[in-house]
Amino acid sequence: MISQTCLWRACILFALWGVCCAVDLDQESRGQSFVGYNTGVVSNSTVAGNGTGIDAHGKIVIQSDGIRVAFIPGVERDIVLGYDSAVAYVPSLANETFGGLLGRYTSPVANHSFQLGPGETVYNTSLTPDTNATLQGGPTGWTTRNWTIVAHTTNSATFSLTDNDSAGFPGQTITYVTYSATPNQWSIRVVGISTTQYTPLMPASQVFWNLDAAADPSTPTVLNQTLRLPYSGQRVQLDPETLVPTGMLEENALYSVNDFWHASKALGRNFTSRYMHNNCGNNCTGYDNAFLISRDAGQGRFDWTRDYVAQLQSKFSGIRMYMYTDQAAVQVMTCNDFDGTIPLKAGQGIPSDSTRSHTVQKYGCLALTPSDWQGGVNHPGWQRAEKQAYGPGDPPYVWQAAYSFATTSTTVTCATRTATVTVNYQGVPQDNQGSLFRYLKRKQSAYQQKSPHLLPPPEDSAMSDQQVLFKVPIAGGGDFTCTLAAPRVYLLSFQSPPDNRLTPAFLSAFLLSLDIIEHRFRVGVLITTSAISKFYSNGLNLEIVGDTPSFLKRSLYPLFQRLLTFPMPTIALINGHNFAGGLMVAMYHDYRIMNPSKGYLCLNEVLFGAVMNSGMVSIFREKIPNPATFRTLILEGKRFTGQQSLDEGIVDGLGGLAETLKFVESRELTTKGDSRVYGALKEEMYRHSYNLLVAHENNVGWRGSVEERKNVDASDAEARIQEFEAANGEIQPETTFRQATNVADGQNQKGNFIAKPPQGLTASRHASTPPQTSPSATWKNTREKHAHTAANMPRQFWQQLCQEHGINQDGNLEDFATEGGDRKDVFFYQSDDTRYIPRAILLDLEPRVLNGIQTGAYKNIYNPENFYIHKEGTGAGNNWAAGYSMGEQVHEEIMDMIDREADGSDSLEGFMLLHSIAGGTGSGLGSFLLERLNDRFPKRLIQTYSIFPDTTSSGDVVVHPYNSLLSMRRLTQNADSVVVLDNGALSRIAADRLHVQEPSFQQTNQLVSTVMSASTTTLRYPGYMHNDLVGIVASLIPTPRAHFLMTSYTPFTGAVVEQAKTVRKTTVLDVMRRLLQPKSRMVSVNPAKSSCYISILNIIQGEADPTDVHKSLLRIRERQLATFIPWGPASIQVALTKKSPYIKTAHRVSGLMLANHTSISTLFRRIVTQYDRLRRRNAFLEQYKREPAFADGFGEFDEAREVAMDLIGEYEGAEQPNYLDPEAAAPKDAEGDARVAA
Repeated sequence: MISQTCLWRACILFALWGVCCAVDLDQESRGQSFVGYNTGVVSNSTVAGNGTGIDAHGKIVIQSDGIRVAFIPGVERDIVLGYDSAVAYVPSLANETFGGLLGRYTSPVANHSFQLGPGETVYNTSLTPDTNATLQGGPTGWTTRNWTIVAHTTNSATFSLTDNDSAGFPGQTITYVTYSATPNQWSIRVVGISTTQYTPLMPASQVFWNLDAAADPSTPTVLNQTLRLPYSGQRVQLDPETLVPTGMLEENALYSVNDFWHASKALGRNFTSRYMHNNCGNNCTGYDNAFLISRDAGQGRFDWTRDYVAQLQSKFSGIRMYMYTDQAAVQVMTCNDFDGTIPLKAGQGIPSDSTRSHTVQKYGCLALTPSDWQGGVNHPGWQRAEKQAYGPGDPPYVWQAAYSFATTSTTVTCATRTATVTVNYQGVPQDNQGSLFRYLKRKQSAYQQKSPHLLPPPEDSAMSDQQVLFKVPIAGGGDFTCTLAAPRVYLLSFQSPPDNRLTPAFLSAFLLSLDIIEHRFRVGVLITTSAISKFYSNGLNLEIVGDTPSFLKRSLYPLFQRLLTFPMPTIALINGHNFAGGLMVAMYHDYRIMNPSKGYLCLNEVLFGAVMNSGMVSIFREKIPNPATFRTLILEGKRFTGQQSLDEGIVDGLGGLAETLKFVESRELTTKGDSRVYGALKEEMYRHSYNLLVAHENNVGWRGSVEERKNVDASDAEARIQEFEAANGEIQPETTFRQATNVADGQNQKGNFIAKPPQGLTASRHASTPPQTSPSATWKNTREKHAHTAANMPRQFWQQLCQEHGINQDGNLEDFATEGGDRKDVFFYQSDDTRYIPRAILLDLEPRVLNGIQTGAYKNIYNPENFYIHKEGTGAGNNWAAGYSMGEQVHEEIMDMIDREADGSDSLEGFMLLHSIAGGTGSGLGSFLLERLNDRFPKRLIQTYSIFPDTTSSGDVVVHPYNSLLSMRRLTQNADSVVVLDNGALSRIAADRLHVQEPSFQQTNQLVSTVMSASTTTLRYPGYMHNDLVGIVASLIPTPRAHFLMTSYTPFTGAVVEQAKTVRKTTVLDVMRRLLQPKSRMVSVNPAKSSCYISILNIIQGEADPTDVHKSLLRIRERQLATFIPWGPASIQVALTKKSPYIKTAHRVSGLMLANHTSISTLFRRIVTQYDRLRRRNAFLEQYKREPAFADGFGEFDEAREVAMDLIGEYEGAEQPNYLDPEAAAPKDAEGDARVAA
């Protein structure tokens, strides 16, 4: 018998009794408690069942195998995760929303008012403080109400609440909630009815989770815990100010910050992304979003217990929670407003750790709240009345959820989903909704959609009732599906994975579909669109096209002709990227409507070296009104966003299917073809283009005559040049254009000229910018140099390691490699056939260099799965933003490769990244990878070998200051150690020390690979010290920010540097003195008198005696050859290591110096100064503005400059005795520093 009046809460305790899993089960209390809350009970009533009632601690308990749920009486106030004792729920810790059954209406009510239909009563609900809305049932919602306990057994409890016109919601409701426990599962069922009046009714149980019980030593938050929402491809759009639904739906795009459907993802994985800012409202970083749930249940009732809709998992505790529900959405909230004032339970946190607050921190919990669509009461166009409003005699409101718990040794399945989100649908304007909210109670066909992640556009009932008219399969995969989008409006959707390439099979199916529509259905309007969200079409499949005789005449041009003369209006609904030939297809339609928020239009033939013939070009000339736009599109390969395309007249409107149907209606297009002259009129309008398509052979003949004329002109020009040179001396060309390669098919083709650097030119060897050359031309002419330099260095590095360890070109040990003493497993692993495979991943956005590695002498040593070449193969065009954007597009594929290699390592210590920062791929993709590696492996060391541009000359990439500055920010913030090498210093060393005035790529790369190899010798030939990467880095980097290292090496050797074979006497003293000489440094710096070493590590290889080392150090100190920081130890660390016994060298001793020196700030200042010169003139910014990273302005540049200036200040401050003083001087401005070379 219950006689007291009180409020009840529930807490779940999940203990892994006797279960073998990934956690240490000898301590049962180690972070293995689940805590959630719901509402409880009230009133004097008889309790049915065989439960024990309230126990000695003031709790009602239900339990089953592995789970116990305790309902704790107390006052609902501001608490998190619960208390051990019921008396702890005191009024001073009040929070009316935590842990309760939110009601009567869970969703926010905009403007704290609603209307159940036009002309109906306007109800004003209670205003939630500090908002202009009613949130979670209002300030006096059900979380503050007393409930009546109805029944209590050993494994279930039922409570009830009668609610009369609370918080301004009309009518009386009666609600029952039952909590039950079955083995390893907690279930909740809510049933409610309206007894007097039609009213919104949508209560929901809100549970807050931290699967670690805040006991993870690395973090008290849930950000390390992973979440998956396999059916949630969309979310409700929220007003950033009020956090109430706007009536729009937003796409959770693949790999976006809100993509939890594609794969499990740590809650904090994207917190460093700029897209996370404002994700949960203005100035809010985190999640507080309603994710929609779409399942393939058709019109019938689906079994909500079959597949989970949310999976939460903790790697630390080994616990997984699976949430099942019959609701259509789930609110995900990462406790963004918690501030550390709420205490944890005694069994939570780490009580023994006095340095950690025993409170719930910001992001210390996760709320998963199933419900129907948030905001349905204010947006009747969503047609959610059946789920959200009830009257007398209606079926009851039912809300069900179950939480199943498992350990890492248990598997819970979810149906596999592979389709992607296709369209970002938008809601209808409020004034056009038109129908009563209460009479929109009919079955939804949302689950008929093919993609399990996508709900249909709720504002467009035509989509719900679309009739499939026919399907035409595409040979090889995919199909064309025609549906009736509206009366006399035919929607032709095509899919040919992965990106709708124009192949003969695709075009044949397209033509057949057009024939069927014309000859089997009434004249109307044709809309074509892609069923693949990312692409409308990615253009021609060049490999198949190259093998198809007369492809243009028999396949492509017939489609162009058909569309151009089709006897009814045609509209291309461009929902994703549309490149090259795909854009031509769209232009041959009468109208184009483009997705405003996703996708680019681009003719990129100029970028990959393909000629567009007359039939391809003419349609753009006839349909684009602005000649300047026509020129930009053809000759610059610019990517146009939706808004830019509309502004330039390339498309006729922006939107999705709903907007396209309105466009059709506003222009009355469905009847335009009734007169039967529509096609003939278009033939006359576009006669020129039509004739070019028909007379293709004539165009081919004309093209041939033009090429013959160009060849004659080229011969005449060569004769004139030779005559001029005979009289005035020979001209040395900087770049040759005589043997160009067609990127598309690898064959020489007349008219396709691609710049290639001459043999013997260094990676960035004083190749000055031609006067009056456009930025795109400059980038084009120099990109190959940087690709060749950065991507080719790994080839020589791995070849050198193979030679040092006695590994042959097939990965097998040479017969003579028997001495041992080396650790091959640091950089190699053995395959099943005992071959040694490098732990290497090679990435490039264009194929040429990696193709060379894959066909080179050492091609068999690499794992072929560890090569990544971007499928477009056009590179990043020396544009950091393009490389970074491409990284965002393909990062999952690359990270899968990295994860595979990391998982295959017995003791992963860190990563080494080799890249260039002047071009586009090394800087942009490299920056993106640094962020991802730092995010994915926060406890692993990241070291880079970064090739800086030659900042002492004009350089061969005019935008290298932009790329370098943006890369420096990531190197500063995401790398633990950066070994700096710059092209200017490499060229200087080759000229001054090796007497090679114009070193080849191979010779330059030999210098770099020698340094890389020497820097790892203590790892591969371990001794007593410096035998791990962490030990090396820790000895060189006393403060985290100052982690940029310079190198020196002597003497250089190698078969490709002939002058390095010179034999001279080498001693330890000689080597160590040479290492300290400025001309040996591989960085171009301008030391001042105040410049000094922070730390030095010399790695001496060969026949070195410790006594000689000691004497050499004394001699260096006596002669003061090295100046050290005034606030730290003045010492040179020396590591002695073996040389490879398999490589014979003429010298006894060689050495590498890794040094942390303050003068490196002068290199950074030169980059900032050169950046400022460009930025003041806004030079060459157009290419960056086209990329998403700069879509909202150039704030990325400003932030990068600020980071660079702070870095410069760090090194300059390190020269001062008061460096460790927190009040040390701030960095100077970049202008006017005497150490910056003119």
